[in-house]
Amino acid sequence: MNQGYEHNMSSTTCAREWDLVKADLANYQTGPDGFEVYGFTGYGMSKSKMYAAETLDELADILGYEGEAKQALLDEIAHYNEMCAAGADTDFDMPGSMMMTIDQPPFYATKEFADGLCTTGGLIVDTECRVLDKDRQPIEGLFAAGIVSGGMFYNTYPHHLNCLSHTRNCLMGYTIGQVLGAKQ
Repeated sequence: MNQGYEHNMSSTTCAREWDLVKADLANYQTGPDGFEVYGFTGYGMSKSKMYAAETLDELADILGYEGEAKQALLDEIAHYNEMCAAGADTDFDMPGSMMMTIDQPPFYATKEFADGLCTTGGLIVDTECRVLDKDRQPIEGLFAAGIVSGGMFYNTYPHHLNCLSHTRNCLMGYTIGQVLGAKQ
């Protein structure tokens, strides 16, 4: 829980903020009304709504999942937990040592909105930003740049480097332009 939570907090997070987060989590409330917690907004000292439940089934209900969508969510979590137990992510190739099961209550969730900061997965590319297939061969005519391309944050996330994603976007866009320009 702490590793994932810390990643969503702003890069200016300090010990005082983390103490506030821990206090909020220690006083969690289960149910559809949720509770307020620091940090998930990712910007400063704002609070946002978080939900907790004693079972995954209950958490899915709180989040509004029904029918096939709810079953798909529960099946996906079960599948993920099986991969954790096996020590290998057969879907996305995440190192088993970085996987943590989702099987100990309370279970937490928050409504997140895509802000495009970075991705720890994504499309694997070569040095020319060509997207690689499952055999790590370039897919003709398919390029990826910036945060949709994977590998950069595979084993770590360097919080201390400002504008790292922006620099990558610019460099990769330039690289793609050079590769395509050379084909003319």
